Amino acid sequence: MCDYAGVVQSWIDGWEINPLPSAALSISQIQQKLQDERDKVTRGIVSKTGQEIGPNQGPPERFLPNPPITVAKVTDGTSKTVAVMEKAVWSQFYQPVGDGGNLWDWTEIPGWAFGFDWPNMRMAPPIVGPDAIDIPGYKTAPRSDIDTGARIAMGANDSGYGPLPTGNYADISFGSAHTGLMNAVFGDASVHSISISIDRQILFRLGCRNDGETIQSGSY
Repeated sequence: MCDYAGVVQSWIDGWEINPLPSAALSISQIQQKLQDERDKVTRGIVSKTGQEIGPNQGPPERFLPNPPITVAKVTDGTSKTVAVMEKAVWSQFYQPVGDGGNLWDWTEIPGWAFGFDWPNMRMAPPIVGPDAIDIPGYKTAPRSDIDTGARIAMGANDSGYGPLPTGNYADISFGSAHTGLMNAVFGDASVHSISISIDRQILFRLGCRNDGETIQSGSY
């Protein structure tokens, strides 16, 4: 589950930037990776419509589409599945630094054009099972505006996430400036307040449209 469908296996693996047809991966291998992506990563209501294939510079050589997400594919129920949720952004960095240096502050990258980078993306991955990542929660645990310690711990655990030259950190989790709560719009257009301290596996399940595990509102 993410606020922009750029959090995908293909981007993380980096295979999509290989030039074709001389890439190390064949079209059939790429198609298998796309299927793996749909099965493991692209499981929310809002999902990307396909993958451009080609070199990292110049026009793409082809586009491999994904099937559209319809209401019928939200088998867990639209009233039980998150579609959109607030993201963690440190309020003291709401305003741009103005240097145009693309220093990971969220205002430095316009989401409509560069939604594949962390200033715009957020993720809520599983914390159990074969696809579990970041179990300690340094990077992906939800956080509120006052969770300064969590940001410092994230940077200490992985310097790639901060501190940035501006003093900010590259939040990649959901969250909000509200005290203890973040708001979410579910697939039926209803709005719910979710606890910042929600069990992270439940949060992951709320973002999956078809995992067969319906989460009751009392759980969050």
